[in-house]
Amino acid sequence: KKPNKPWFWAYGGDFGDQPNDGNFCINGLVQPDRTPNPHLYEVKKVYQNINVHGEDLSVGRVKIENKYGFRPLDFVDVIWEVTENGQVVQTGSLGTVAVPPLSSQGVTIPYQKPKNETGNEYLLKVSFVLNQDQSWAGKGHVVAWDQFELPFGKAAAALVADEMPGLTMQDTAESLTVKGQDFSVGFNKQTGALSAFVYKGTPLLASELRPNYWRAPTDNDNGNGMPGRCGVWKNAGTNRQLVEFQAVQMRPHVVRVTVSDALAAGQSTLKTVYTVYGCGEVLMEQTLKPSSGLPELMRIGMQGQMPVAFGTMKWYGRGPWESYWDRKSGAAVGLYEVDVYNPDHIYVRPQENGNRSDVRWTAWVNTQGLGLLAIGEPLINVSAWPYTMADLERARHIHELPSRETMTINIDYQQTGVGGDNSWGARPHRQYTLTADKEYRWKVRLTAVEKTADIQKIASRVLPELD
Repeated sequence: KKPNKPWFWAYGGDFGDQPNDGNFCINGLVQPDRTPNPHLYEVKKVYQNINVHGEDLSVGRVKIENKYGFRPLDFVDVIWEVTENGQVVQTGSLGTVAVPPLSSQGVTIPYQKPKNETGNEYLLKVSFVLNQDQSWAGKGHVVAWDQFELPFGKAAAALVADEMPGLTMQDTAESLTVKGQDFSVGFNKQTGALSAFVYKGTPLLASELRPNYWRAPTDNDNGNGMPGRCGVWKNAGTNRQLVEFQAVQMRPHVVRVTVSDALAAGQSTLKTVYTVYGCGEVLMEQTLKPSSGLPELMRIGMQGQMPVAFGTMKWYGRGPWESYWDRKSGAAVGLYEVDVYNPDHIYVRPQENGNRSDVRWTAWVNTQGLGLLAIGEPLINVSAWPYTMADLERARHIHELPSRETMTINIDYQQTGVGGDNSWGARPHRQYTLTADKEYRWKVRLTAVEKTADIQKIASRVLPELD
């Protein structure tokens, strides 16, 4: 039984023991009380002995592969579901499909073709569940699953710019404020940062949104020397120098702000273009050019603070547990929700955590459903913490993490993978590494959202192209 808080899991060095291996023997697949670490779900997915392969998904034709050496699939039932933008709209069961060991068999999933494809995404998930109690798990336990994008869905028509409400600009030496119907967006002309987003009088941000290329080192990061090797990126965004700030009212209902920065990492440069639309959206487009000879980046994205009131995080992407570039196959795409101030998982030694990958959209909202919506163009990575990244990097134990009055949000293009071949030198594989030898372009849309809003409708709308 765990004691009353504050409590923490102790590890090497906490008992006055010298020498020691720190948390080396307490960072496996499960914690001391058998609480799964998120990577356990990835191991389960990778190890599953049943796989589904799409053959002709337009008519539901798939192939079931049994990788068991001696056991037919008579101990599981096949169930399926179709989701529309994360919402389950069709379900069914094929019953038992007793594929022999080391064999495959084709089946047809009898779903109905969706009627309304415009602006929607359709996914098919096929799962295999125990049809009887076993000594190791109960009836209904999911043994294996696979998920596929169905070949349906059409892009919505682009919004008409001329039909949007107008925008005005208030320009001073220190700041620029773009005002529209029920909202305003502020920029700090000394730093170039987006510094405020206000909707119907409610501030949604508690700080500027700043470029960020760092993460609190994971155990694997420490093992391969990342903090020393990649340290040039730690403050590259925070210590950037503004080169140019330009604002232009392109149309009565469109304002474009262009910011050029010199990053504090060699000769690296960052160009950020904010296009503010009268419909209340801000399209942020970034181009990062790392200078030659620099080490890999840990992440590419933006970090900022929001008031504690917006502590409910909803997203449409992989979940429910955290996932990363090289550790996401065990997280299905769906609609999920967490309380930022009650984290679903904290590692024994605090470190980078909580990332959600392949996110279509995420919203941080208050109890009234009001908040900030970030929409990937097409996909982003997101996370939120009740503490700062500096808090996370300083803490050695879970009880050392504070609960701040503002929460940290991360809106990222991508993060370098977390690795795991070993924890004493192996780096993440190159295909999951943000190397500094290429240019990166990414974009995300930001807007306010209310409880009555149809988030998916907002996320699927297409902003007009501008000359």
